[in-house]
Amino acid sequence: MNNFPYPKGSVWRQWDLHVQTILDDDYVSLDQYYKSIKEVNLAGWQQFIGKVGGETNAILYDSKTYFNDANLAKNERCQNYVRNLFAYLDVFHPRLECIGITDHNYFDEQLLDTFIEYSKRTQCKVIPGVEINCQGIHMLLFFPDKLYQKSTFSDGIHAFLVKFNINNRTNTNGVLTTTSADIKDILDEAKRNNGIVIYPHCNSTNGLFQARTSMDRTHLADIFNHQKINLLQSQHHRSSIVISEYIKSNTSLVAKFCCHISSDARSLHDYGRSDQDGNYLWIKADPTFEGLKQIIYEPEQRIFVGLQRPEEKKSYFIIDKVRFLDNSSDIKFGSDPIEINQNLTTIIGGKSTGKSLLLYYIAKTIDKQEVKNRMVDSGIPVQYDFDNSPGFNFEVTWLDGQRTLLNAPTDSAEGESKERKILYIPQRYLNTLSESNIRSREALNEFVLSVILQDLTINEKYQETVREIKTTAKSIPTAINELFSDQDDIKKIEEELKQTGDEKGIENYIQTLQKQADEIKLKSGLSDAQIIQYGELVDKEKTINAQVSHLEEDKKMVRNLRSIILEQVTGIQSITSEYETYLNDTDIKAKFKAELKALDSFAPTVESAISNLLNAVDAKITTHNFELTRINAELGPLLAKVQLQSELRQKSDAINKEQQKLNEIAIKRNNLKAKKTSHEKKAKAIIDSYKQIIAKYEGIRNEFKTFESRFGDITLGVHVGFNDDSFNSNVIKEFLSKRDLKRVIAEAEWGEEFVYRYDPTKHLTNITAMFDGLIDGTINTVKNRQAKDAVTKLLDDYFYLDFRIFYKNDSLDKMSPGKKGLVLLQLLINLSNEEWPILLDQPEDDLDNRSVYDDLVEFLKKKKLKRQIIIVTHNPNLVVGADGEESVVANQSGQEVGRDNKKYHFEYVSGALENAFELSATQQPAILFRKGIRQHVCEILEGGKEAFQKREQKYSFPEE
Repeated sequence: MNNFPYPKGSVWRQWDLHVQTILDDDYVSLDQYYKSIKEVNLAGWQQFIGKVGGETNAILYDSKTYFNDANLAKNERCQNYVRNLFAYLDVFHPRLECIGITDHNYFDEQLLDTFIEYSKRTQCKVIPGVEINCQGIHMLLFFPDKLYQKSTFSDGIHAFLVKFNINNRTNTNGVLTTTSADIKDILDEAKRNNGIVIYPHCNSTNGLFQARTSMDRTHLADIFNHQKINLLQSQHHRSSIVISEYIKSNTSLVAKFCCHISSDARSLHDYGRSDQDGNYLWIKADPTFEGLKQIIYEPEQRIFVGLQRPEEKKSYFIIDKVRFLDNSSDIKFGSDPIEINQNLTTIIGGKSTGKSLLLYYIAKTIDKQEVKNRMVDSGIPVQYDFDNSPGFNFEVTWLDGQRTLLNAPTDSAEGESKERKILYIPQRYLNTLSESNIRSREALNEFVLSVILQDLTINEKYQETVREIKTTAKSIPTAINELFSDQDDIKKIEEELKQTGDEKGIENYIQTLQKQADEIKLKSGLSDAQIIQYGELVDKEKTINAQVSHLEEDKKMVRNLRSIILEQVTGIQSITSEYETYLNDTDIKAKFKAELKALDSFAPTVESAISNLLNAVDAKITTHNFELTRINAELGPLLAKVQLQSELRQKSDAINKEQQKLNEIAIKRNNLKAKKTSHEKKAKAIIDSYKQIIAKYEGIRNEFKTFESRFGDITLGVHVGFNDDSFNSNVIKEFLSKRDLKRVIAEAEWGEEFVYRYDPTKHLTNITAMFDGLIDGTINTVKNRQAKDAVTKLLDDYFYLDFRIFYKNDSLDKMSPGKKGLVLLQLLINLSNEEWPILLDQPEDDLDNRSVYDDLVEFLKKKKLKRQIIIVTHNPNLVVGADGEESVVANQSGQEVGRDNKKYHFEYVSGALENAFELSATQQPAILFRKGIRQHVCEILEGGKEAFQKREQKYSFPEE
């Protein structure tokens, strides 16, 4: 026998808590309406009659004639009727999982017991009970066990009825027997026998809230308030609403109440029927008496009237079941699935029983990176290494059928074992996160950021700004390289200018050579006019030679420009191609290509433009060369007349050579001026880029400020932070001379330990001073570091968004550890709109008891309605107080004497708190299978029934 028939725990099931059997006087047999069923659903009818031996049997077994035939064995008649009924429900009402049998003044000696026994083998279970009429008020009574130590349930019900003078099912006139006993006496007797009472027909003439004209209702409040909670039933949801509003408006009715609907069926086709608006009764519990009792304790959470099953979460966000796949040499785990509830699943057990182990492998199988990040954030080493064995694996099956494996085979099907998303909070994580170290702050900031970025508008702005920051930050090292390249060029040109000679000296030397040339001309025999002509031609030659030198230099520059532009064009084309792949819409992608097609022609256009420029330069050089040829042609006759022709040519050549030096110096000085201008602009642009990064962070901060008061009692202060530790480690200690830094930045700002402390009012001034010092050499580097590398590190992005957390105006930093843990848990989970599962490992370790009871329990009860939660805990409040739908009990053999497993080293059982039984060690040696979930919870979390009762006695709380 399986003592854990509902391993997924409490789930929403369709119930009908008010059905009559063939014993009812108004019962309508199948022969009255079966033809209409066949017309509407012939396939279903064929399936049904196939289960009971044909149509004849189906109609026969549901007839009063057959059931009351004394010539047939009573056992046979009951068995056939019950089998027929459940076969009908299986086919036509497959969602109906529990019925409450409430025949009026039940007097059959066997039928109810047949129902109880037979339903053990069917999907639809039976809660046995009876309906009685007390002074005109109908009551449904359900009991968990046989009453008064009777041998059958029917005998016990009979004894209960006799106790209140219901000795006959009907009076002599055929009217159902009514008891004149005090209703409160009946309620008390039911309570003594652990029974449950439901008031049906609530606002009809037979209900608790019947019209005053029908009978005296002066004692209504007295009856209503006699129980702490009243279960009120109607056939229609609208009627339930009317009753609820009436009770709320009547100040004398102070007891709690819960309204629901049921069919009051008197025929097979009415079992489990909806009301006129299509509403059904849904109860979140095992389909057992103990399950029914749960609606007394948590009526709002356990009962629902509506068209569809409530709390349906998205199937791809729900873990359906998990299992170990242990094929290692030393098998420690069984491979039976461990079911997981879609709401709150608690994992309990003694110390080192495999609780956290199970949660860890669920988390790691689903999202390895999440587990890694949390472990790194918490600084807690991983304790489990079973997955190091090649034969060990773990499987998670989702509600949508997707399987995720911890170690997926290389040939696994497409999509299989694909990781999904969870939130995993390991043990002591909250405590670690609340510490002041930088890693904890980073982890906390990252999570707060992820919460804020659930707002799609803000997320879009944030992502755009981040891209801009990254683009700007990426451009800075390139600009620094160019800056130092310019600086190297400047030094090179200055050195070349030194080597070329002094301009004034060259000019004086040219004047000396010119005088010597003039003297030669005077002795040459040339006329004055020829001397003037000769001088003009030489001057023209000098000017043209200078122009040709400049043109050759321009030609080099244009060619360099071509290389740079074409390189940039290639980069732009590559980026464009990359972004094209990101586009999803086919039409937009085609439009994208068409609109940006001009980029493809840009390189040829540049090539053409550069060629035109070079051709223009070459044309001008050619023109000048033609002019030089003409000048040389004119100079030829004059030189021929010169007697000292050789000497004059030597002087002219010497003058030209020195003039060429002047031309080179002029070009270098022009280049030097351009380089210095470029250097200054680039230096300013680099600092401007750094300013832009700061400004963009401030922009994000201002966008986020709208969120500072959006989280109820939690307030977020948004700041732009600066990673001082990283900056000091990577820049100050590694690159810069302390002596120079003290000179450039006031020593008082560094503090006794000489570390940089970020001050937003002075930071940009300080960074600019260090930048300028590294550029101009007033700040030296250490350890043979290059100034360029120092500047690159100096201008790295050390900024981040820093969130200061306040709870009810108290700073997180000043809170007690328990309160701090609660606030962080709320921040990590309660503020998030995400829907993926939450996995918590003993969060109560980070909280104080008051926080657990007052806040965490309420948080879990609310959050489980929206997200699946799996929690490892040793706190009973989180299991019982939070109304956990399922408890998984873990055990490891060998931890304690007498607590061994059935087969494997680690074993697990699961179910709801309403799962209750207890066997002896002789009946069941394996500890997990010896007790029900309720007994395990009581023993593990409360220390056992006796310990719980002793504490209860010691506290001596007054009764309500």
